[in-house]
Amino acid sequence: VEDDREEFLVELSNSFSPDYQTETYAKLSALKRQLLGGTYPNGAETEGSFSEPVTVLFGLTASTYKVPGEPESGFRPPADHDRAIREAWTGSSSSVKRTLRYVLEDRLGLESEDYAWWYQSEPHPGEGAAAGYSHAHPIVVLDASAASVPASAISEDTFEPVVAKHVAECDGATWDGHRDAVTVQQPDEIKDFGSYVSKYLAIGPDKDLLERSDEYLLWAASQ
Repeated sequence: VEDDREEFLVELSNSFSPDYQTETYAKLSALKRQLLGGTYPNGAETEGSFSEPVTVLFGLTASTYKVPGEPESGFRPPADHDRAIREAWTGSSSSVKRTLRYVLEDRLGLESEDYAWWYQSEPHPGEGAAAGYSHAHPIVVLDASAASVPASAISEDTFEPVVAKHVAECDGATWDGHRDAVTVQQPDEIKDFGSYVSKYLAIGPDKDLLERSDEYLLWAASQ
């Protein structure tokens, strides 16, 4: 029987492709516009729903060695390393995400509509033992005007329980790797939320996957 099938190529779109990255950046821009105010693509202006927006950026990771601090123990498989970070975040009733909710609602007195968060994994940049391994960047935007404390009282120390929970729940996470794991930006400190966030998140709408760094390719392969 004669084989008259045609062959053709279909472009694969995934989370690393420029079109998906463009969509992700658009979502971040929409989040900023909804919470902080801004301009729609059609030029219309809108006021943000948060009158005193405070932004909190976390950097959560774990040791790349099987035994933290002991290179001779060998490297952990990148997928296992990434899984440990993700499972600590979502996990059980003692998850990192649950502790974050406790800090926001019980300690700061916020309702669920007074804050929003975004979670994204990223590869460690540059050279070294962690190159190509994951770390997580949960980002929180909250309305300090609805909090039980003034915006000026919301600092990195406010979110120490979140980092402590990550260290406790994530296999291989240590305090040494999380000394500067939280950055808090007050309402007047962020000029461009999209640029601020994308500086920490590997969002490159104009860059194809194969044009990225070696450590990014290593990380993407493990995903």
